[in-house]
Amino acid sequence: MSLDLQHLEADVIARQPTSLAALLPESFILPHYTGHSIANLPPTIGHLLRVDQGWAAPPLDERHWRGLEQGIERVILLVLDGIGWRRLRSLLESGDTAFVEQLEQLGARLTPITSVSPATTSVATTTLWGNGAAPAEHGILGFTMLLAEQSALCNMLFWQPVGRGAAGYGELESWGLAPETFLRTPSLAQVLAGGAVSTTSLMPMPISNSPLTRMQMRGARVIGYHNATDLWLMLRDWLSQTTGQRAFCYAYYPDFDNFSHRDGPNEPSWEALWRELRFHLDGFLGSLTAQQRQKTLFLVTADHGHVFSPDAERHLLSDHPALAQHLSLMPGGEPRHLYLYGRAGHSEAIRAYHEAHLASAFHLLDSREALTAGLYGPPARLHPDAERRLGDVVLLARGGATLWLSEPARSLLGMHGSLEAEEMLVPFLALRC
Repeated sequence: MSLDLQHLEADVIARQPTSLAALLPESFILPHYTGHSIANLPPTIGHLLRVDQGWAAPPLDERHWRGLEQGIERVILLVLDGIGWRRLRSLLESGDTAFVEQLEQLGARLTPITSVSPATTSVATTTLWGNGAAPAEHGILGFTMLLAEQSALCNMLFWQPVGRGAAGYGELESWGLAPETFLRTPSLAQVLAGGAVSTTSLMPMPISNSPLTRMQMRGARVIGYHNATDLWLMLRDWLSQTTGQRAFCYAYYPDFDNFSHRDGPNEPSWEALWRELRFHLDGFLGSLTAQQRQKTLFLVTADHGHVFSPDAERHLLSDHPALAQHLSLMPGGEPRHLYLYGRAGHSEAIRAYHEAHLASAFHLLDSREALTAGLYGPPARLHPDAERRLGDVVLLARGGATLWLSEPARSLLGMHGSLEAEEMLVPFLALRC
C-alpha cells in the first residue's frame, strides 16, 4: 500500500508534547491539544466553513486535511464510538486492503490523531461538541467526578449520583442541575451559528434527548435515528435539504464501543461490524447525486479506542480495604483512570500503598502536577473546579488493568480511559464526497 499507516502513526507519536513526557511511562501516548487531537476538530470544522472566530484551540495541523478544503460549504462528521487507530490499522493492513486503495483513488486523507484525557465518551464527545476547549477548561473530566457544590460523586454520562442505579437516571436535574446551563464554554453549534452556519446532529433515538446530549448539543437541531440504515438515509436527506447552504452535520455511531466492551476489541464481532459499516458507507457514497456531493467534505473520527482488559488484570477496591481507609469518598473517573480523593493528611499513605501493592498495574500522578503539565489541557485555562474534580491523586492503568469498586455486574473485556496507544490513538479520515 502506498499509504504507509505505520509511518503516519510514528509521525504523530514523534510530535508528542514534551511537558508530560518526564511524568509518564514511555509507552503512554499523550494528548496533543495543539494540533493533532480531537480537541482541534471543532476549530477545523469552523475553519473549513469560514467561521474563524470563537475557538479556544487551533485547527488540526493542515497535514491532516491539506488539499481538501477548497470551496467547502458543508461538513459531515461521523463519530465512531470506540474505534481505535491501531485496531483499524491492523484490519486495513491485513484484511481490508481494498478500503485503503479506495481511499487513495478518492484522494482521501487517513491519519491518526489523539483522543483527550481521559479517553472516554463523556469527556471526548463534550470536547468534540465544544469550541476547542480541552477537558480541563470545559470541566467534564470523567465518567464520574466530584461535583463540589452538590457534595456528591456524580455520573456525568447518566446525569445522576453514583450508586443510584437505573432508577437515578437524570436525577441531577431534580437537584437543580440543568444540562443546558452546566457548561461554561460555548458549544460547537453556538460558535458556528455566530457565523451563520446551521448544525444538525443525528443521534440514536434512545439518547437523542438525554441529559448529556442536551448539555453538549446546545444550539443544534437533534434528530433521533432508529438503526444504521436510518442514519445513512438521514445523512443523504440532509445533503438534499442543505444544498446551497453552509451547514454542519454530526452523526454518532455507538456500536463499535458496545461490541468492544462486551467481547474485547480483537474479536470477530468487531470485523463483522466493520463490514456492515463499509456496506453502508459504500452505498452512501455511491448513491449521492452530483448536487448532493457538491462542496461537501466527509470526516470520520472516534472518541477513543479500546484495550483488551482480561479478568486476570481486574482489581477491586473491595480487596484493598487498607487503601479505602485513606479515602474520603469512593474514587471518581474511570476504572482505567481513577481520581482518589484522600482524607486530610493521608496523601503519603496513599502513595505508599500504591507503591507496595498497585504500582505494576497503575502509574500514580499528583493531580495538581498533572493539571500543571497539561494532561487535561492548557493549564492557563482551567475550569474553577478542575482541581477539586480530580482529587489528590490520579491512577493511570498500564496494559489492560482496571480498578473497580467491587465486582462488576458483567465482564467487560474491552476498556478505555488511560493512555495506552490502543485507547488514545484514533483515526481521522477526510474525503470529498
